[in-house]
Amino acid sequence: MCEATIAITGSHIMTTFPSWLRGEQHITPLTWQNVALAHAYLPLYFFLAYLTRRPRTHRLRIFLLPVVVAVILRCTLRYRIMEETWGWYNWMRGLLALTLIAHSIYFASLPEGMLKLSEEPPRICRGSPAESSVVWSPEKDEGQMVAAPAPSLTPGGVLRCISDALEVGLLGRGIGWRYSQGLHIPKHRRSTERKAFLKSTSLSVIAVFLLIDLVDSSVEYLPGITATSGTLFLPHLPPILRYTVSTALTFVIGMVVILGISMWYDLMSLIAVGIFHQSPSDWPPFHDEPWKMGSLHEFWSKRWHQVLRHTFLVMGGYPGRWLGGDVGMLFGTFLASGLFHEFGFNLGGAPFDWKVIAYFAVQPFGLLAEKTYRAYTGRRVSGWLGWCWAAMWVVGLNQMASDSWFARGAAGKVLVPPALSPARRVFIPIARDMWNTYVQEH
Repeated sequence: MCEATIAITGSHIMTTFPSWLRGEQHITPLTWQNVALAHAYLPLYFFLAYLTRRPRTHRLRIFLLPVVVAVILRCTLRYRIMEETWGWYNWMRGLLALTLIAHSIYFASLPEGMLKLSEEPPRICRGSPAESSVVWSPEKDEGQMVAAPAPSLTPGGVLRCISDALEVGLLGRGIGWRYSQGLHIPKHRRSTERKAFLKSTSLSVIAVFLLIDLVDSSVEYLPGITATSGTLFLPHLPPILRYTVSTALTFVIGMVVILGISMWYDLMSLIAVGIFHQSPSDWPPFHDEPWKMGSLHEFWSKRWHQVLRHTFLVMGGYPGRWLGGDVGMLFGTFLASGLFHEFGFNLGGAPFDWKVIAYFAVQPFGLLAEKTYRAYTGRRVSGWLGWCWAAMWVVGLNQMASDSWFARGAAGKVLVPPALSPARRVFIPIARDMWNTYVQEH
């Protein structure tokens, strides 16, 4: 009864969007010809990001916020890849839309705009000729800020505007910015010497791509897997073996997620370091070896990537703290994470399912249990027992979320395009021929 109520409520949320915003009656197939229109919100979003680096724009940012949010939703819901096989990319577009909405809300909420750790809020010297064009500066002289002219419409000034917009708009973890205070930054595990960094990162990208391609291609051969349905729990297996296989699959899927996100991060670092000559030290690891977790708290606060940390704080953590203090912030953050993952999938056209939200919503109970254990014993959860405890919450309970995605066709959708897939074009055909030859000979 409770599950049905939650599912109906979640579906009702989506069906109550204004028809002009949802656009479901007039969904347009997403093609290469209209891909620019499908992402027409990006100039508006980056303009809002640019304004956060200009003083006295707070009211303008507040005014623009509903426009930016409406356009992001409209473009995301209006255009969709209709071929079910490519559904992963619809999901990614949904996740991107929710991330940019969270960023936009934060951009509009800051009276002083986005500040780096070395910067102070602007103090305008009244009567100064530069009063109308003051920008932030890390340099201070007896508490007074240094006034500087805003970028002009010269080529150099335009490039400065674009640079500011991209720097703020593409922030993930926010390393070096005020809003990232308290963020865990993993230690470098690769050489920070430029040539060595480029070489090791390139080799890592190739190796991870081949591994992801192999897993993506192999999962399609599981019984009952299609682009619209499937299950993590193979019904023809006996119970013990069935749950052993589902646990192994969940672990493999988690590793693919970890490695896949890291691969895209590594690609961006290769562009930044190799083409734009940024320092390798500006690109610390994305994850901090999650498989080395010693507790659930360590996994979520340090080992797992923190790129969406601020997104979840804006969507649920800060409102939760306002309602219920630190505990409210904890539950609000994880609830926001569940809603983010589910509605990102939902925005891509998948039916609503409460199980994904439930997986994230129960995590705070495990974290509070660890806090209670420490309060009574004076010791932190750690060691191999801590690893088993965390794995139960992270991998064991994750099976309901993974099966929910399988049931809606996630395993049957293409992650690596077949034309770029060595596994589909070379490795699997060779393995199939070798197996057929072996069967015929025996």
